[in-house]
Amino acid sequence: MTKLLIGLGNHGEEYKNSRHNIGFIMIDKIAENLSVSFDNNKKKSLYARMKKDENQYIFLKPQTFMNLSGESALYISKLFNVSIEDIFVIYDDMDLPFGSFKIKKGGSSGGHNGIKSLIAQLQSDNFFRIRIGIGRPNFGKKVNDYVLSSFSKREREIIDKDISDKVIEAVKIALFESPERFI
Repeated sequence: MTKLLIGLGNHGEEYKNSRHNIGFIMIDKIAENLSVSFDNNKKKSLYARMKKDENQYIFLKPQTFMNLSGESALYISKLFNVSIEDIFVIYDDMDLPFGSFKIKKGGSSGGHNGIKSLIAQLQSDNFFRIRIGIGRPNFGKKVNDYVLSSFSKREREIIDKDISDKVIEAVKIALFESPERFI
């Protein structure tokens, strides 16, 4: 069996610390925790592979912009013959308070362009989502400006010390044991 973990974000140095890139930030931390390196780059897909207990795990950071993430996900899922039910996606969610996260299966895009692209390309919404709360912008600030803005130094410390440990453990349980524990 092959499982696919996708971290959503925008490639490029200018987006590295943005709220919209929490998927990239977290998948990097998970890969580091598991001693996995992103050393494969094909068709706008930067990915890593690992084996554990006769299963294969693919970690993917699409190298498209967020609204085209589904192209990379479709390519990799076909390349490694991954079923929709074995796809896990980590991404930012403004509807969750900063620092919280939820794991769920299926549902709408919730207005998230990366998820819209995945649903359109995979022709299904029946994949697992690891939604990480980034909070909402202050009154008057545009959503696009907010999600593309960088985390403050304090927010990044919270992510690096508190949030990432919880997300890493939850993702490891979901991937290696049972994602249904969180639903």
